[in-house]
Amino acid sequence: MRGPRLHPPVKTSWARSRKPKRLPTIVFDMASAEENERILKEATGRASARDALVWIAEGHRLHGHVAPHDLLHALLAWQPRDAEAEEAIRRLALLIARSDLDSAGLLFRPDIATPARRFRVALDVLARKSPTGSLVGMTHPSVRAARREDAFVMETLCAIAGLTYKGMRERLDEEVLPASWDSEWTPVQVDRVFTEVDRIVSDDQTVSIPDAVAARPFELMPELSGLRDSKGWDLVESLRANGVPFEILLGQRAAGGAWLAHRQRTSSSVNRSVAAVICAELDRRGLEYVLSSQLGGDARPADLRHLSKGGNEIGLLVRQADHSPAYAIAFASARDGGTARRSIDNLLNMQPAHVPVGIVLSGLGFGQRNETAQLASRFEGRVFSDQTVDPLMRMTRWSSSSTTVRSSFVHHFRGRY
Repeated sequence: MRGPRLHPPVKTSWARSRKPKRLPTIVFDMASAEENERILKEATGRASARDALVWIAEGHRLHGHVAPHDLLHALLAWQPRDAEAEEAIRRLALLIARSDLDSAGLLFRPDIATPARRFRVALDVLARKSPTGSLVGMTHPSVRAARREDAFVMETLCAIAGLTYKGMRERLDEEVLPASWDSEWTPVQVDRVFTEVDRIVSDDQTVSIPDAVAARPFELMPELSGLRDSKGWDLVESLRANGVPFEILLGQRAAGGAWLAHRQRTSSSVNRSVAAVICAELDRRGLEYVLSSQLGGDARPADLRHLSKGGNEIGLLVRQADHSPAYAIAFASARDGGTARRSIDNLLNMQPAHVPVGIVLSGLGFGQRNETAQLASRFEGRVFSDQTVDPLMRMTRWSSSSTTVRSSFVHHFRGRY
């Protein structure tokens, strides 16, 4: 999603000039010690701030009318940072990072998945060019002739062998094959792929590791598929001509997972979708921003690094009324705890920016990791999930006085995240 056209202080490839409009100025509110104590007591119903801290650390129920991010900021300001304070921060950080966005239950860009008909067309071309009129009699010259008629036969051959084209490139050596199946091919490259596919289909592979077998497609392993009447290319041709039993498809899904390769190709779509929601809110508030091309915007990641002086993880930069950088947002998504841990490590080690950075997390993984509390401490409570976009917007207020904002901004955030 694109925001308003930008007016950067430096020349960039994505900037266009027009008459500037009057924009809001961003002011960052800082709660006083008295306000933090009031928040702690109000959120827990305890008589003292210390009792409130213990209450949160022990995992008791909180009063819902207190915003969790206000409570987190109050906890982060608590001194001394003792064990009970750390535990309270941990519990609240996990609550704030909780997301119901399960990427396993979502499909992004289903329109880019290859329809079955596309494979049918390529299979028919391979059979028609074969000397025998079937896949059984394919030769290197016939495969070359088929590729000249339909480049997708190369992707189809890889699929017959149970590989993606990327997997085939890695198997043979990426420098040997073109970057994509629809690139220009030499006869030698076509022959290399067909030879490798033939080895897999014909089970002409050896494995020296005990208790392991060479990887082959599910349907070509009779002990799993139950297809014992034929094997190799005879079996492949039979499946092409007569169809695949439904139980074979179910077995393939159980072994490899449904939509696995497609999800890998669209893994960045989760962050793109969350960024689109935030950009819509920024547009509604009349704020100017820069969005990375990796998230569907116009700006190069290098431009964001230049403007924020931060790391590669920053995907969106909100700007002041004078077009100077004001606030940066980094995005991360993780469905499992292991992926979340790696993402947290990257965020904790990212290069410090010259503006405050907010972290927007999505996916089930972050709510499982205690390290999420480290993010809350490192980024001073500016940790959000795909479900808490409103607090991200509420943590700023808008004023027409840039003098007050600039002094407050520099005082609180100079040289910090």
